[in-house]
Amino acid sequence: MNLANLGKAGLLVAQNRLATAGHNINNAATAGFNRQTVLSQTAGATPTSAGWIGRGVQAVSVMRSYDNFLYTQLTGSITKGAALKTYGDQVAQVNNLFADRTVGISPNIQQFFNALEAVATAPADVAGRQELLGRANSLATQVRDANAFLDDQRKNVNTQITTTVTQVNSYLDRILDMNRQITTAQATNPGQPPNDLLDQRDQLAAELGQLVDVQVYEQDGRFNITIGNGQTVLGGDTVYHLQARPSAADPSRTVVNYTVPGGGGTPLLVEMPDKYLTGGKLGGLLTFRSDVLDVTQNDLGRIALGISMTINAQHMQGYDPSGEKGGYFFTNNNGVTGARAQAAAGNAGTGVPTLSVTDPTRVPNQAYTVTYDGTNYTVSKQPEAGAAGGTTTFAGPTGTFDGVNFDFTGVASAADDSWDVQLSSPPLAKVIGDEKNVAGAGNPVASIQDISKVTNQDYQLKFDTASSTYSVTRIPEGTVLGTIPQNGKATFDGVEIDTAGMAPGNGNTWLIQPTRAAAGELDMALTDPSKFAAAGWNAADNAPAGSANGDNALKLAQLRSTKTLGGLPGSTTGTMDLNEAYSQLVNGVAVKTQSNGTAQKAQESLIQQNYSAQQAVSGVNLDEEYINIQRFQEQYRAAARLIDTASTLFDTLLSLRS
Repeated sequence: MNLANLGKAGLLVAQNRLATAGHNINNAATAGFNRQTVLSQTAGATPTSAGWIGRGVQAVSVMRSYDNFLYTQLTGSITKGAALKTYGDQVAQVNNLFADRTVGISPNIQQFFNALEAVATAPADVAGRQELLGRANSLATQVRDANAFLDDQRKNVNTQITTTVTQVNSYLDRILDMNRQITTAQATNPGQPPNDLLDQRDQLAAELGQLVDVQVYEQDGRFNITIGNGQTVLGGDTVYHLQARPSAADPSRTVVNYTVPGGGGTPLLVEMPDKYLTGGKLGGLLTFRSDVLDVTQNDLGRIALGISMTINAQHMQGYDPSGEKGGYFFTNNNGVTGARAQAAAGNAGTGVPTLSVTDPTRVPNQAYTVTYDGTNYTVSKQPEAGAAGGTTTFAGPTGTFDGVNFDFTGVASAADDSWDVQLSSPPLAKVIGDEKNVAGAGNPVASIQDISKVTNQDYQLKFDTASSTYSVTRIPEGTVLGTIPQNGKATFDGVEIDTAGMAPGNGNTWLIQPTRAAAGELDMALTDPSKFAAAGWNAADNAPAGSANGDNALKLAQLRSTKTLGGLPGSTTGTMDLNEAYSQLVNGVAVKTQSNGTAQKAQESLIQQNYSAQQAVSGVNLDEEYINIQRFQEQYRAAARLIDTASTLFDTLLSLRS
């Protein structure tokens, strides 16, 4: 019998338990800490004639109360919650910009049309004309200011993406360091888990998940981490850092690039599609940019184009007080880009003339009618055909009139055929060639031909060498609209894409943004009130109707309720007027804000449930630890009493000898 050894074993185990309980108490508020417990077992027994006599207790290991399922469930919900919060913080700012309907764009649209109605009622009133230009300028300013705010939001998102990527790389480096520390600890003390290091590594992985959704795989005691569509960012003893760089397709967008080993050990950067990066702050930022920022800015640009194109087109049909034809009211392009001809429905012949404008600085405020009598072509200005200089005739297939070249070569004209001609200067879409395109590939010319059919989508143009065609795809929707032959042109969603003169390579792409920059470019072209074309044409006198006439101003005012935007496929008109289009924009942002708020509250509740479930297993209960300390203290005292008893017995034996 060795009571002293029994007491010593009890003392050591009780001491370990007390130390572990103290460690739990001290780390009760430490993020990521899992409660630890001393595992003990009997030290065995010694055989005697009286039976097996126990040798006491021994500590086997210190284990953490850890459940991988609960941990994964909690970190997954936190990752999604971080994405929703980031998305919500960003969309709330856009919602605040458009939410107040008493100020901003909507009331300015109403006030602008009210001013048009006032001028239509009193077209000779100089004060009314001045008020109209003031209201128009205020509307254009509000649209530009809203677009400038969205541009600032875009820059802010780019900055946050860059910052977040830097933080992600830092966490990957720290997790790699923890992998190394854990490997060293396990080699130093084989068979015993380094609980605190494991907790720290798990916490780092959880915090990384708040930045971006990652997949963690443990192999041989080490964490390997992938991101997106399975791209490895931490594998073995190597970190493959992410980089935030301007997109090759659109330099205004900061995108995430991952690294892969290249030839000669040189790392190669590969751009990662935004759709693969979900969850966490980074996922929230990218979702906000594509789901809210791009769509809202495109919608705002479409409204700006609707304002400028419809007002300009009608203003060009009127006449100012001096009898001059109206020009641009709002800014558009700098000059005439061409002329278009349409054959009358009853023509016996086939074909339309080739047209070109010799004076590109002209404002496209003129229409013409061409008639053929079997010998000569007669070109007449509309509606000034009967006025001096309003008509010309030429016998050959070519002729020039009013700065426009008419070429009927190859047209099968028949007597009494006619054609309507309109000078054109449609707004140009923003076109961005991918930086990987071959040198000299060139860029297409994309122009807005029918604002009623323009959507809030962008478009990708991609060349295929095998078929010598370009495919046109809506971005981000992904619908392939059709193809354009090399050096040909075609119109999709009201946007004409002309590829003449381009020399692309296989797979070269271009991003076409019809409305993205339009709101920022809306401005006043008309600055002189006396140049406002309020009057119409007096057919009886074959002359402008005069300064007291407001027919054209009335037609401009009627555009308030004209369905100019959101046309359906196959339709010739839109489904929304300007105010309805703006209300749709506002409501779209509001719905997304509200929907995200609801989802965020539900996610917060789920996070709390998952946290409670995880803490029930892994958390430190201070009351329980206090009770444990009392128990372990009693065990310590009892073990000490064994040693004291052994000492007393030993003293008794010595006293017998004496």
